[in-house]
Amino acid sequence: MSEGQAAAKEKTAGTVPASTAGVPKVNAVPVAAVLPRDLPYDAEEYVISIICESDRLKWNLHDGKHKFAPTVFWVTPHIEAEDRSLPPCLALSRFLCKQAKNYIFGDDNPKSATKQNASRIATKRKIPSITVYILSNENATTATTTTTTTTTTTTHVADIASLFEMIPVRLFMLSKTDFFTSEEMGLMTAPLISVGQYAAMYASKVDYDGSPVLLLNGGTAVTYIAMDKESKLLGVGACPGIAIRCRTLFDYCSEDFPSIGFEKYKQITDTAKAEKKPISLFASNLEVGVIANATSEMAGQLRNIVKQFMKTVDGPSNTSPPKVIITGENSDTEIIVQLLEENCSNLIVPEPDVAFPTSCKDMICVRKHMGAFGIQHILVANKKKKAPQNPDDTLRENIIGLRAASVVSKKPSTPQTAKKIHRGSIVRVIPGKNFEDDTFIVLTDKGEEIFLDLIQLYDAMVLYTEVGEELKEKDKEDWVGEKLKASTKVQEDLVEKNNKIQKRKEEFDATKKKKGSVVDMLTSLENEKRGEKRPRPTPTTTKKVDPKKYIGQRVTKYFEMPSVEDVDKNETLPYHGTVDKITDPSNLLWHVQYDDGDEEDYDFREIRDGILLHAKHLAKTRND
Repeated sequence: MSEGQAAAKEKTAGTVPASTAGVPKVNAVPVAAVLPRDLPYDAEEYVISIICESDRLKWNLHDGKHKFAPTVFWVTPHIEAEDRSLPPCLALSRFLCKQAKNYIFGDDNPKSATKQNASRIATKRKIPSITVYILSNENATTATTTTTTTTTTTTHVADIASLFEMIPVRLFMLSKTDFFTSEEMGLMTAPLISVGQYAAMYASKVDYDGSPVLLLNGGTAVTYIAMDKESKLLGVGACPGIAIRCRTLFDYCSEDFPSIGFEKYKQITDTAKAEKKPISLFASNLEVGVIANATSEMAGQLRNIVKQFMKTVDGPSNTSPPKVIITGENSDTEIIVQLLEENCSNLIVPEPDVAFPTSCKDMICVRKHMGAFGIQHILVANKKKKAPQNPDDTLRENIIGLRAASVVSKKPSTPQTAKKIHRGSIVRVIPGKNFEDDTFIVLTDKGEEIFLDLIQLYDAMVLYTEVGEELKEKDKEDWVGEKLKASTKVQEDLVEKNNKIQKRKEEFDATKKKKGSVVDMLTSLENEKRGEKRPRPTPTTTKKVDPKKYIGQRVTKYFEMPSVEDVDKNETLPYHGTVDKITDPSNLLWHVQYDDGDEEDYDFREIRDGILLHAKHLAKTRND
């Protein structure tokens, strides 16, 4: 291999056209997102994001047609044993908002939350699969469920994946490094805060470009993260929220102290504010005294955090004023804002001669759902980075979502072989050395996968054009006409692009002229053997993946290299290698040693693609 080819290989290692990102199939496995490769498809109407916090899940529905703007926000508890005992689709429906249920199942009736309805609705969409981004401090590998004779350990990510088992989906995990570079994070290498808070900080970075930012996130605990004007993260911290402070004496000292819930706290402090009678530390009863001390303690701590931040970022080079962004749940953000205002908004009597942060009104602002907007911003930013699609990638994406039909023989019970036409949607393209070497995956309406080469794909599209849907009344529905129209255009593009398909079309035209139809030709036993039907794998989210099973497997990957004859031109070449060890069990990465001496780490999806491409390469070599 030349030096130019080696450099090109190193630079392009792990890159795959966007049209192949993720596997829209049952038993979805979360994989680490590689942006911009793993962006949503252009034709996706909605995208879902899920932020895993320690005590809840924050769900967001993004509008794929309007720059991924989050339009619906909702919060749920984590998935529990009762949810795991339900059918996956029914369990999923319990966690979705009305709009998301309509998009996935057709309506929000719990009885509609079935695999059959999800498949039926997916068929009508331009892109059958749904892109879901998960933000969690867990990684893609730990997103499994392991069972022993005594215990069952389930991660939050594994639970989320199990909800989507029975619908076409692409599950991607976003990490903090998707939002900030290692240089911007500095020494913040440990998971000090949730990925969702990094996303919220990224929204602050975009929305307040050039301003130092302190992000205060209210909740059971108040967490904070600071960033300077150059978008470098200064550090993080956390302190108890007001609910914890009010219960500390009862929980850890003596039950003789009052147990003060959040509602009681709000009642007493709201009355104090309304009557303009701040609560004194010298209260007439112990309950009010505990509330006064907890509130005074939190107010002083918040002011100190803000003052320390102002001192840290203060300097003559600041051209934009610092910002303190308060986010979180409604009640928690309200308390933080009140305690940072002059005289603590008359909730309590402040300490004598207290100096409140200057220009507090102009500096402090409340922003809800910052994490969701951070996700929107990172998707938009990566879409701008994405290189213009070449004609092959455009054609690949146009193929996704089209309908196809194929014949699979059952075991003969009579001299006549019983045959059935299986309809399905094209859900994925695995690129080969050239477009002509691509593999196309059809997910049938019964949930089985059919792997097709380019000629088989063309046959399947032509057959569907002839036979339509199994229930003929569906052929009158608008979505069928739209997909047939799009399919006709793609078929024309394939004929123009490939000589073999052009000859295939001539065969079809001749048969149509003679017999009026090509159905018999395409459903013959000889033609049937052209495709291979593979049953859907048994879901593995309830069983830990054994990474050792891939050791010794041969894999193939295509790389675009400078031509040996002409360095100004590129050529696509296959490189073969062997999986020889596991490099990172926690992140599910395997080491591949290429035959030419190079090496590379593969993730779970790359391993599967590499094995499939190698098998296809071997078959083609033998046939040649």
